[in-house]
Amino acid sequence: MSEFSRMPNLERLILEFCVNLINIDPSLGSMKKLTTLSLKHCHKLKDLPDRIGDLKSLEILDLSGCRKFEKFPKKGGNMKSLKELLLSGTAIKDLPDSIGELESLEILDLSYCSKFEKFPEKGLNNKSLKRLLLICTAIKDLPDSIGELESLEILNLSYCLKFEKFPEKGLNNKSLKRLLLICTAIKDLPDSIVNLESLEKLDVFGCSKLQKFLTKRGNMKSLPVFCLCKTPIKDPPDSFEDLESLILFELFKSSKFEKFPEMRSMKHLRSLYLRGTAIEELPASIDNLSGLVYLDIRYCKSLRNLPDNISRLKFLQTLILCGCSNLWKGLISNQFCNLGKLNISPCKIAGQILELPSSLEEIEAHDCKSDLDLATLLWLCHLNWLKSATEELQLSAVIPKSSVIPEWMRYQNLGSEVTTELPTNWYEDPNFLGFVVSCVYQPRQSISFICELNLHGNGFGFKKQQKFTCGCDCYWEFNGNFNDQVWVWWYPKIAIRNAHRHSSFKDLHKFTHFNASFKDLHPDQFPIIKNWGVNLIFAGDQHNHKAMLLDPLGNFGDNGLVVLEGTGGNRKRRRDDSLPHAVEEPQYKRCSGGATI
Repeated sequence: MSEFSRMPNLERLILEFCVNLINIDPSLGSMKKLTTLSLKHCHKLKDLPDRIGDLKSLEILDLSGCRKFEKFPKKGGNMKSLKELLLSGTAIKDLPDSIGELESLEILDLSYCSKFEKFPEKGLNNKSLKRLLLICTAIKDLPDSIGELESLEILNLSYCLKFEKFPEKGLNNKSLKRLLLICTAIKDLPDSIVNLESLEKLDVFGCSKLQKFLTKRGNMKSLPVFCLCKTPIKDPPDSFEDLESLILFELFKSSKFEKFPEMRSMKHLRSLYLRGTAIEELPASIDNLSGLVYLDIRYCKSLRNLPDNISRLKFLQTLILCGCSNLWKGLISNQFCNLGKLNISPCKIAGQILELPSSLEEIEAHDCKSDLDLATLLWLCHLNWLKSATEELQLSAVIPKSSVIPEWMRYQNLGSEVTTELPTNWYEDPNFLGFVVSCVYQPRQSISFICELNLHGNGFGFKKQQKFTCGCDCYWEFNGNFNDQVWVWWYPKIAIRNAHRHSSFKDLHKFTHFNASFKDLHPDQFPIIKNWGVNLIFAGDQHNHKAMLLDPLGNFGDNGLVVLEGTGGNRKRRRDDSLPHAVEEPQYKRCSGGATI
């Protein structure tokens, strides 16, 4: 185009994906009102005319993806209104000295400029610069002036594999919120970092040469996110206890990290990831993490026990202990009043569990070495449901490597549908707690089906649908065989009344039959439903079912994953004093199964 001078009032010029555009006519400089110029993915464009500096109103210049663009014009610094300079994915190697004269510049994006190695000697003096993005560049260091960018909020050097050090003057950017150094070659962090009082995220994930950091006490009291994953750090810094606003701390796969510090003031910490570290114990002060919601200590193979006071974490919702091969001692009890997910695979501590938290919705216990431990966990889960059946709590369970539904399922049938007659006056019977449905299915990499419950009779009907989705990989073995799985769904009687609040008891009593049917959501693939069973659960049935549950090989398979989960019902529990206390008998576990439709 060579007639830009005929469009003096044009404000936005978009020439994106003009793959044959090689150069821009100098008359572009006559467009005094132009505020946006986008040349994204003009793959053959190599440069811009010097007159681009005449665009006094230009605020956005986007050259992203111009992979042959090599050199920014020297007079480009005259664009005093420029706020965004986007050069990601270009072939640019350096910037002219005039780049520091862009006094309105807020965003400078050089990400994926694999040939970009250094800033000009005069450095950066852009007082308005808020974001400096240098992801995947060849830069080795930063100019001293970087610490003087008083408005800088984001500095991203992630995957700059040659970046080794910060300038000697360090970082004094009081407005800096995010410092991202993922997979760089840095060996240490400047002491000045501890004075970045606005810092919200510090990420040194994968910095394999990092040996020390934060050796001085400072003022990072506002830092909520700190990631030290995949680093060779052995000990936490002394300044760690200053991070009183920390919400998320990630240390996973830092295989040399041996000792977690005592904790005093980190009451805001919500998520703690210690996966794959070398820690041998958790500090006795862990109960000071009063707001902790998620604790992941999987594959900590040196961990031998959990502190006795860990159950004081009243807000803990997820506890992941899988792969802790030397963990033999730990207290899992009903004191975890909000624990929803527990993973103890392989479950060496399963035999020590006397009572499961009543709030538990999902438990994974792969590779139980003891049949008795597995049976105990199953029974604990079953009793938990019986105790909560006075409220609308729906649960489902998955038992991998099993091809037989529980024998106490009275009504069984091959195919995709089961029907049974309801007892007379079933709804008036206070001992009747609800229904349980079970099926054997052939799993796939991703599986989804719907179970539909129908209560009908005398012209009246009630229908409930439950969608089940499972992505568990237990179905597949290395020899290429597929293992069947069993799904169990408990549905409480009270849920029927709550779903039909406007119906009278008299109408509910007219239901005389109970029907369960199943629909595969992927009918184009091979059939998955093999066998179904249904049963009605009464308050006294726990004694009849116990013998069946204590035979896990015959009824539930030998893998030992049982996951129960709520499916939209009220999670609040209340104990029914008419039922035995959970510690009186071996008990049962829970699993994830999908959402109510």
